[in-house]
Order: sequence, then C-alpha cells, then structure tokens
Amino acid sequence: MEQRYLPLAGLRVVDTGRWVAAPWCAQLLSWLGADVVRIEPRDGEPLLELDDGPASDARCLYDDANRGKAIHRVAADGHAAADGRVAADEAYLAVLRRELAGARLLVDDHTPGELAALGLDLDALTRERPDLVIVSVTPRGLSGPGADDPACELTVYHAAGEGATLPSENVYRLFPDRPPVRPGRFLADHDTGLTAAVAAMAALVGWRRGRGGGLVEVSGTEVECGLNRTTLSRALFEGVDYDRNYRGYDYAGALRCQDGWVAIRPVEERHWQSFCRVMGRPELADDPRFADRGVRYTNADELTAELERWTRGCSRAEVRAVLLEAGCPGGPFLEPAELAHDAAIASRDLFGDVPGGGIAPVRPFVVTRRDPNPANPNGAATLNGAATLNGAATQNGTGTLHGAGSANGADATAAGRAALPLAGLRVVDLTWVAAGPYTTELLAFLGADVVRVESPRNPDLFRRNMSDPGADLDSSIRFMDLNQDKRSVIADLKSDEGHDLLLRMVEQADVLVENYRPGVRARLGIDDEVLHRHNPRLVVLALSGFGTDALDANRPGYASVFNAEGGLGAMTGYPDAPPSDIRDTNDLRAGTNGCLGVLAGLFDVLGGGGGVTVDAAARDVLVCLQGHLVLQASRGGRPNRNGNLLDRAAPYDCYQARDGRWVAVGVRTRAEWEGLAPLLGPAAVDPALRDLDTRLDRRAEVDGLVAAFVADRDAAEVVDALRAAGVPAGLSAAASDIAAEPHLRARHALRAVDHPRLGTITLVGPPFRWPAAGPVEFLRPPLLGEHADSVERSWDLHPAALPTGRR
Repeated sequence: MEQRYLPLAGLRVVDTGRWVAAPWCAQLLSWLGADVVRIEPRDGEPLLELDDGPASDARCLYDDANRGKAIHRVAADGHAAADGRVAADEAYLAVLRRELAGARLLVDDHTPGELAALGLDLDALTRERPDLVIVSVTPRGLSGPGADDPACELTVYHAAGEGATLPSENVYRLFPDRPPVRPGRFLADHDTGLTAAVAAMAALVGWRRGRGGGLVEVSGTEVECGLNRTTLSRALFEGVDYDRNYRGYDYAGALRCQDGWVAIRPVEERHWQSFCRVMGRPELADDPRFADRGVRYTNADELTAELERWTRGCSRAEVRAVLLEAGCPGGPFLEPAELAHDAAIASRDLFGDVPGGGIAPVRPFVVTRRDPNPANPNGAATLNGAATLNGAATQNGTGTLHGAGSANGADATAAGRAALPLAGLRVVDLTWVAAGPYTTELLAFLGADVVRVESPRNPDLFRRNMSDPGADLDSSIRFMDLNQDKRSVIADLKSDEGHDLLLRMVEQADVLVENYRPGVRARLGIDDEVLHRHNPRLVVLALSGFGTDALDANRPGYASVFNAEGGLGAMTGYPDAPPSDIRDTNDLRAGTNGCLGVLAGLFDVLGGGGGVTVDAAARDVLVCLQGHLVLQASRGGRPNRNGNLLDRAAPYDCYQARDGRWVAVGVRTRAEWEGLAPLLGPAAVDPALRDLDTRLDRRAEVDGLVAAFVADRDAAEVVDALRAAGVPAGLSAAASDIAAEPHLRARHALRAVDHPRLGTITLVGPPFRWPAAGPVEFLRPPLLGEHADSVERSWDLHPAALPTGRR
C-alpha cells in the first residue's frame, strides 16, 4: 500500500477561507501534496473565537482543516480607529498579492458583497493572472438575488431538502414534535469543501492541458442539492414533498443491541435467506409475512420487531459476525471514538497524527502508480502545450491524454462545452446504481465524453422501476438524475465479443470507472495488468464499499451500511433516540470522492506519470468527512448526536413557524446575535446575552425566545426578517420549495429535460459552474444502448461494430 500520493507536490495554493468549507478544500489539496499558505481572515479566525480547549468542536474543526499549512496572520498598522478597517484591508490585500505571485491556485469564500467591501475583484484577478485558478466556495454562489444572504452550515444543509426527511422514520415516529435535523456536525461544509476540491483538481487538469486558469464557483446549497438529487428528482417527478414519514429503508434500519445499535439491510432474496439461516431462525425465511420483498415491506414493523428481539440479546460484534458469515449487508453504528480503532477501518491506514495531539484521517483514497512508459503502442494522441508546475509551456507536452474533438463526439457540440476543463477526454463507465454513476456524471459535467457500457443480462438496478418490475428499462426517474450527459452502449463482458469491445474502448480512453465488488474485474479478465497493457496511461477508479484491500473488502455494501460503520448515523438524531438512517446521499459522497481521485490521477498522468489505479471506498470518505470528530474523540472529547445543536453556538436549531414550516436559524458570532436580539423582544436585549457563555448557560431561555418569535409568523416572513438583520436563516426546505426558490431559479440549479419516455422532467444540475464557459447544454440521460453507432464512429472502434439489441 502506498502511504502517500502526492501528485500536487511543488504546487502552491493560497487559502483565504473562513469557517470550514474553503479551508477543508485546501486541506484536501494539501493531502495530495500541495504547499498551502493560509492567510488568516483580517478580523481573526471565527472558529477560534469559539475555541474552548483542544477537544472543543471549534478547535478540532480548525485543527483538522488547517494542519500543515503555513499561516499568515495579518494585523492593521497603527492608523486611527476610524481608519483601522481600511488599514486592515490594505494589509490583507498586500499579503494576498505577495503570496499569489508564486501560487497556482486560490481558494476563497467571500460573497460578492464581501469581495466588494474588501476591494478584491476576482474577474480582474483572472485577467491579471490568466494562469491562476480561482475556486470560489460560498454558501449560495457568486450570482443570483440571494448570493449575499447570510448563511451557515445549518442553513445550507436544510436548504437542500434532505433535512426535511431527517431524522429517519424510525426516530420520527418516537418524537414527531421535534425539529428536523442535519446529519453530523458541519457535514454541509465538508461536503462543499470536497466538491470544491473536485472543481479545483478539474481546473488544474485543464491548466495542465494548456487551457490556462480561470474562475470556478462552488455553491454549498447546490452541492447539497446535488447530493440529494435522487430524492429531489423523484419528488418533483411525482409531485410530492417527502418528509420524515418517508421510510428510508423497507425494514430494520437501526436495531438495538446490548452495547449499541446495528444496521441490517438484507436487500436481495439471497441475503434474506442466508441471514435467517445463519441467525438461527430459518423459519422466518418461509414465514408468509416475510416471504418476499413486497410482503416484507408491507409487514415492515412486524419484521423489525422480530429482528430486534434477536439483536437485543447480542453484542454488536456478534451481530456483525453473523452478517459477515451470511454475506448479508449490515454493520454496527460506530461512534467517533471507535472509528480509528475498528479493525476493518484501520486496515485502510487512513489516520495520522495531528499537531497539538490526537489523530485524524490523512488521505481519502489509496493509489497504485505504474512506472511511466513513454511508448504509446495504442496510438493515443499526444497533447501539445501542456504546462509544467511553474507555468512554463512545453513544446511536446507531458501527457498522452486525448485532447481533440467534441466531448460527445458527432452527436453533441453544445455551446460552451469546449471551455470545460475535461472537454475531449474519454471515460469508460462500468458503474451502476448510485456511487459510481455520480462519479462519472461529475466527470461529464466537467466536459468529459462519458460512455456507459451496460450489461444486456443484468441492467442497472436504478434503471428498474421498483414499483413496476415489468416497466420499460428507460422509465425510471431514479436513473435519470445520476446519468445526465452520458452515452450508452451494450456489451456482455462475459462474452468474447463484449470483452474485445471493451478493450478497444480502453485503448481509446483516458479513464475507466467501475464499482464492482473487489475481484470481479479480475474474473472478467480486465484487471489492472490487462487494462494498463492496453493503455499504459489509463486512470482506473475502483470504487467499492470498503476498499479493495480492507479486511472486509468482499462484503456487500449499501448506503445504510456505510452510514452506520462510517460513523455518520451515530452522530445524526437526538441524544435520547436511536441513530438515524441516511439515504442515497452517502453513496453520492463516495462518488464525489471517487471523482477527486480520478482527477488527481489525470493530473499525475499529464505530468508524465504512468497509469494509476485509485482505490476509493464509500466507508472511508464518511470517516474522512468527520475527521474533526475523530480528532475530538482522540483528544478526550465526547462528541455525540445532539440534533442540530453545536456546543459553542446559540441559538442553533430549527424552529416551527405559524404555517407549520420549520426554519433553520444559526447564530455563531456576536454580530449575528446583535442582529437577532432586537427582533426577539426586550428579554433578548439583556446585555448579558451578548456573551456566548451566558447564552449557552441560558440556552433553553434563548431557544424559547426564538421559538416564540418564529411561531408567531409564517416561515417566509421569518426568513426574510432574519436575513435582513444579518442572521443566517432559511427553510428546512421541501422539493417544491427548492423548485420555487428565486435564487436557485435565477442560477438554473434545476434543469428541465425532455425525455422520450418520461416527457419533461426536472433534474438537478452540476454542483459547480465555470463562468468562462457560459451556458452549457448537457445531453439528456441515455436510453439503454442508444449510442452504439455514434460511439463506434467518434471513438473509432472499427472493425467490429457495437451491439444494438436494446430492450
């Protein structure tokens, strides 16, 4: 196992972010070898204003996101108080200009209004430094009527629709009057930072291909909408708003054990039959109430009770052993303190020491590199004009990636696509369901020509309409939102013809992505050795549940299992309630991380390296996204699930309005409290409440004041009033709210797509945008096998033809 993968070694990044999202983006680039210089906010670090010792939330968030960075602290000179702000801005900009002189990339999180007040013009900076990559990471983007609305991680998460469905139904039925919650702590900021790192790496790949630098913007709200896309697209298609009554999984979910909680997820019949046998209850498999998936769903409560009667007599380790023997998906809900010490997770070697004490993750995936081989027997085009790390152009290039032609061959020459960083690169997509398809969809949104190679005998589970097993395989809305801008061909990889076809595609490709169980690719005759023999510069992503070399590598995995064993479920919900299920978004987090690995590999290959294989695991990324909690636990802290609350912020929760809607309100700073207090009445203007520690001591009183203010008004009125006062606030939104939201409509965050089977459908767009590209048209989701002819032509796959035979 390679301990560190450092394709960005020698590349300088300047981080001017605050809070968590932008610094976390820069931290991920640091893990890949970048030299990160952090310029502290001119008013000081906001997280450290909330610091309450080395094991506090704020301190661990700061240390986890900023370890290993060179820190510049900027202070104003001795101007008079009236000019102090100007002096601070001038000093800050002077340091920024000096550091950018030697940098390749800037990560910034100022909103448009903040940029104007600071005197920093990102457009002017791109004109001055056309080779500089600028990644803007903000809650709501740089354009649109709400770009300057105050926001925080709580409001960003709830704005995207999933918060309205959490905690999951098994918890909601116990506490129907409590507020909806967001998962974990600061997960929305970490999601945004991970997606921003994808955008940054894509821009760097484009720069290395000779496309210069430029601005890419990432909106946290649109990142969260993107992760929630499978539920949003279904809700909008069906014209319903899912809420906490929506059962995330058919049955089971979180079951109590003697020492905690476990998730059990026997999806397929073979899982159910084997689990009943190994559990010692074979009669359950034949019970008419549970004989097939349909009746198990109908009798979900009875089945959950049957299973929990068994789990209550077992430890989590005993349940885990049964699940492993049975080959049934499931696992324990692990607490942050347990993640680094779990044997299966520890086998992935994710953790390292943190300055100041404790441990936290230090890498999001494992990479195997091949020795560079300048010979190119398969005829891949040489890319001219690629740049070196210090910006000097080379005449002969450093990579062997495809650079010519439209990203989607003869069938698509959409305006603006040529400006996207991956335009012209080719991706072979062997994925299915959710995590893998989201990886390749992100690559398509970045401009790559993605071709799905689909099985004629085992179609994608998401192509199947679960409510109508006999439906057309092109009629499932679940498939549509994860497969935008792709083409589809059919190939049976177990046949000689299909195997030969795939290898001819590999010879013409730059990337291959698969999410098979470990070992499947070898059995199909397309292991790394075979693939790299046919294309020495190929980037391969092996995306799995647990990692190809983990102790438990060959287990079946689903989002509910990653949620439990990755620690997120244990941190989601109320302190006196079971942990919560998290739905498809965890699969899509794995897909985002897989995309980051692909882009790091492409950057490496363009720099003259040989082919690479990226081994990315869904469980790993959830652990990494909660690295601050692992760090907190390792320092002796006790992070626990606590609804929406943060240890060092008040008020910070969702409150119910007069019209029954829930409004998220997050106050982290004195300025935010001073904006809120006058709205709450005389009791809130108590000078003592300006002090955070006093508000924490009197949290129940403060929450009561906010709850009374919100309960007396409709939700929209509350949000408008609080935002006008500079207080982060927003709806715990449903799908219909998102579709109607003026800011998201102005930014075209949702796409109306005409589909030949489903008519006009609404799909969620990319989580990032490239202003220089202008409007970009993306292909609609493909019908099964519809692009045989166009792929054969554009990928030059003669002499054999692609099979058609679409159902």
